[in-house]
Amino acid sequence: MTAVIAAEVAARRLFVLVPFAMIASLIGYALLPSKPQAWVLARGDRDRVADAVAALGKLTLIGLPSMLGHPVYGTFEERVDEIVSATDSNRRIIVSGLQPIEGSRRVPVVRAHLVVLPQSPLAPGDMIRAKVRLAPVPRLILPGGFDG
Repeated sequence: MTAVIAAEVAARRLFVLVPFAMIASLIGYALLPSKPQAWVLARGDRDRVADAVAALGKLTLIGLPSMLGHPVYGTFEERVDEIVSATDSNRRIIVSGLQPIEGSRRVPVVRAHLVVLPQSPLAPGDMIRAKVRLAPVPRLILPGGFDG
């Protein structure tokens, strides 16, 4: 288990660990010798409430990247982190460290998935420079709605 956690932390995919943290907190709650009284929160003990809110905020926000609100076009230099798949028609890669060049604006993106030509000789750790279109992550499907 510690090897899995260390690998996820090293790959900056901490969001994957949120369910494990939730399960660990439920186990910790179940192992308490007595259940906390409801009046503890109602009596105005703001330090405990603030600590709980801060801990919850840290738990849920660790590893969550910034999302784009609209598509962005530009020329960027980035580092190849991983080659996810390679087929006859394309390669799917994960890049990080997007640096704008040639007048492009900075974007609040930590990592991005790109599709490149299959002939591209890429390996993890390579630095690439390309004109890219970064699109926001699509929203969830709404039952009875029209998804675009």
